[in-house]
Amino acid sequence: MSAVMSAADAEVVAECEHCGEILCRSLEAGDGLSAEDNQEIGERIARNHEHTCPASGEEWTETVTVDVAIDATGGE
Repeated sequence: MSAVMSAADAEVVAECEHCGEILCRSLEAGDGLSAEDNQEIGERIARNHEHTCPASGEEWTETVTVDVAIDATGGE
């Protein structure tokens, strides 16, 4: 797992290079979880999409590329 950002508006942003879907999860999602837990959840969602991208046309176990980054600008 990568380092956690401490900015209030930071979020995990993942973009699928195959279908263009953008997945976002706030590190302060208001769900009672820590920023570290929210970052891990965001990264897991991105890894899951790598294996289940509906636009890949491949079997479930084939992977596509999903770039994951931490955006501390609040998505602006």
